[in-house]
Amino acid sequence: MPQDNAVVFKRKLSDAFIRSLTEPGKHADGEVPGLYLEVRASNKVGKPPSKFWHLKYRLHDKENRFSIGA
Repeated sequence: MPQDNAVVFKRKLSDAFIRSLTEPGKHADGEVPGLYLEVRASNKVGKPPSKFWHLKYRLHDKENRFSIGA
């Protein structure tokens, strides 16, 4: 059973697939280790969800997250 904060590996993250994402969660395709797209639902009605790129990495035995941007 996946954890709530686990990254979901569904399919290749193509441009068309990313534009169609509306369900909140973390999506990765496995091409680049640690790179994933986080989709957050909007609090306002009619506004599309926010999408952010993140890179998880480990440095000196500590896990870090680098936010690349929208």
